[in-house]
Amino acid sequence: MNNNQKDMIIDVPYCSQIDEIHKNGVEKAWANQSCGIISLKMVLDFFLKEQIDIKELLDKGLEMGAFIEDVGWSHIGLVNLASEYGLYAWRRRFYLNDGDKSIFEKEGVGDPSLKIFDEQLENEGIFSIRDSIRKKCPVIISIPKNFEIGEHGHLVVVTGVKVSNLDTMDIEGFYVNDPYNPDGEDRKGEFVNLEKFKNWNKRALFFRYL
Repeated sequence: MNNNQKDMIIDVPYCSQIDEIHKNGVEKAWANQSCGIISLKMVLDFFLKEQIDIKELLDKGLEMGAFIEDVGWSHIGLVNLASEYGLYAWRRRFYLNDGDKSIFEKEGVGDPSLKIFDEQLENEGIFSIRDSIRKKCPVIISIPKNFEIGEHGHLVVVTGVKVSNLDTMDIEGFYVNDPYNPDGEDRKGEFVNLEKFKNWNKRALFFRYL
């Protein structure tokens, strides 16, 4: 963990979903739909201190039903796959879904309160990611590609956080390993300011390895 200039960064090995698929004998069609499995590989490589074979990981994920056709890699599928390698893993969502809203509406909770609660949930998600990084545990999050609203869904690994004050831990942004690099660029530890980061899909996968 590096605390220089109020950065806390975990050295999570970077993997490209393009390179990993092309060089390991995996069907090339997977290159554009492997962000989830490659993100998990980065997390496993970090915790286990070894290079997990991507073909083995992909095949095991498919066998377990972790990939859903026309949808992508399911979060619960990735969680279950991580547990096969000895990690403790769980998924969280930090937004109100229709079921939540229905329950609150039956309790007489109005729209202004629901909006505040939804914002509270998002803040809890951001603080949970920050606290996981402080524990040297990377987090996989769901985003629209490049954090641009309206883009297709994508998974990246959060590897660090920048804070403006080490005492208050006020967040300026996060560092991510983005597995999608079609032009061969190095996308390890890209900084995303907090305003842009808040375009995330508010779903995350957390991990521990004891």
